[in-house]
Amino acid sequence: GTTEGVITGVAGGEFLVTTANAENDGVNMQIIGESYKCEDGKPLYFGVKIKISDATESDLWVGVGITDTAWGDGLTDGAYFEKLDGGTGISAVTEDTAETQTDNVGVMDTSYHIYEFYYDGVLTTAAPAGTVTFWLDGVQVAQHTTAANISIDTELTPTVEYLTGAAGVDTFSIDWLHAIHPR
Repeated sequence: GTTEGVITGVAGGEFLVTTANAENDGVNMQIIGESYKCEDGKPLYFGVKIKISDATESDLWVGVGITDTAWGDGLTDGAYFEKLDGGTGISAVTEDTAETQTDNVGVMDTSYHIYEFYYDGVLTTAAPAGTVTFWLDGVQVAQHTTAANISIDTELTPTVEYLTGAAGVDTFSIDWLHAIHPR
């Protein structure tokens, strides 16, 4: 019952997802293929500008991770922002089987917000030394060292997942999404 479409008349376009009237309805969108990897000397940037219509009764994940049709059921590798059903707190997460999470980096509402992170490309498997830095609306909100559970051995893909937290028709809009990874 979920529908997707492009809204015209908005500068640059806007991608709109409208859910069906059911709890846990929504969408998991991933770029086909895992062509991003946190490697030494190869920085990675991810950014997305989004808004949702229900700040509390919804789940949201945005970032890069393994190909998986249900991030909310347990992701094993990635770097992302998440907002869980029943609350409005936003967390910044890096994960490589185990998870490093910085909670309450922001509060979800129904306005557009920009979620970004940058892996600095400083990493060796013998002595991790780099960082993943997270920003919300241009303000740095968290920084994880690469020693703290950033996936270095797995290819990743940009992902956006949105699920309703209660029966009702919700909307989720993407103004833009960027994933940049010099090779």
